[in-house]
Amino acid sequence: MLLGAVFILPLWASVSAAAPTVAALVEPASALDPKLCELHVWPAQDLHAVWTGWVHGGIVDGGQKGRSGYQAAPARVLSAERQIELLRAQPLDQLLGLPGHRVVIHDVPLDSTTIRTGTARHAQGAARCYAELLLDTMVSQKDVFSGSALALVVRFRQFGASDQPVRVFGSYQLARTPHFPPSPVDDMAAAIGEVEAAYIVDIADFGKALNKPSKTRTK
Repeated sequence: MLLGAVFILPLWASVSAAAPTVAALVEPASALDPKLCELHVWPAQDLHAVWTGWVHGGIVDGGQKGRSGYQAAPARVLSAERQIELLRAQPLDQLLGLPGHRVVIHDVPLDSTTIRTGTARHAQGAARCYAELLLDTMVSQKDVFSGSALALVVRFRQFGASDQPVRVFGSYQLARTPHFPPSPVDDMAAAIGEVEAAYIVDIADFGKALNKPSKTRTK
C-alpha cells in the first residue's frame, strides 16, 4: 500500500520462473479497425526506491537525494522506453485473459493521480470493445528483514460501449530481486536484467490475479 510519501509493501512474491516472451501484436491506434477489440497499455513512470536499514529507513529515493546511508540506484533503470521494449515482447492479451485483443502500447506514462482519479477512457476514439492496462507505481524496496523486491502497482479497466468502465481491478505485485540494488561486487548488467525480469513477472502475476475465479459459497 502507499502511505503518504512512504511506500510500505510486503515481500512475498518471487522471480521463480521466466515470463513468456512470445511477441504481442502491437500497432498504432490509427491503424486499428474500430470493430476490433483493443487493449491499451501505459508504462509506469520512473522507478522509485525505498531502502530500510538498521540506522535509517523509509525515505523515498534517499540515494538520489544524497541522504546518508542510502545506496544510489543505477540511473534510468526501467525507463519508459525500456518498459515499452519489454512490454512489446509479451503476449499481453493472453496474460490478461483477453485473447485476440489488439495491443496498443502508449509512449508516455500517465501520472498516478490521473490513473487513480479518472473514470473516462484514457484513449479517446478507441474501439467499442476496449480495455486498459495501467502500470502505476514502481518501487525498488529493500530492508534488512525481508530482502529486496520490485513492487509494481497495476490497474485494469474494461469498457463496453459507454465511456464508463464496466470492470475495474487493481493490485500490487512483488517479485524478489536478490541482486538489485546491486552491491559493489554484483554484476551491474545481471542486476538490471534481474529487475527487468521481475517487472515482467509482476505483470504476469497481475494477470493471474485478474482472472482468478471468484470464490462462491455452496449451500
